Amino acid sequence: MGNYIYITYLIYLLTSLYVTIWVGYKLYKLGEVFLFEMFKTNMDIVKPLNVMLLVGYYLLNIGYVLILLINKNSIATPAQFFENLSSKIGTIILTLGVIHILNLTVFLLINHYQSKSIRSI
Repeated sequence: MGNYIYITYLIYLLTSLYVTIWVGYKLYKLGEVFLFEMFKTNMDIVKPLNVMLLVGYYLLNIGYVLILLINKNSIATPAQFFENLSSKIGTIILTLGVIHILNLTVFLLINHYQSKSIRSI
């Protein structure tokens, strides 16, 4: 029964890292269009900014995945195994969603204030 902890670690790491990398790649590819729209007046900034956002995203989320790897609960039964695993993976997915919404909010605010300052000129 002690092997449940190692199986939990393995599945958690593989699943969380896959989801983190997949979401990061999708945001990188699809977000570039959004950034081009936001920074129409300064197109040279878009690609470097997109790369910096991706690197920051990976550092933040992979670090968080590793922090959540710590397990203080014993895992002796299949039920505890699935509860622990779903809790950890759910936390990662929820965190990715919240960070994405926060990033969009920041960029929308930047865009809003940018367009306000352009209209006032």
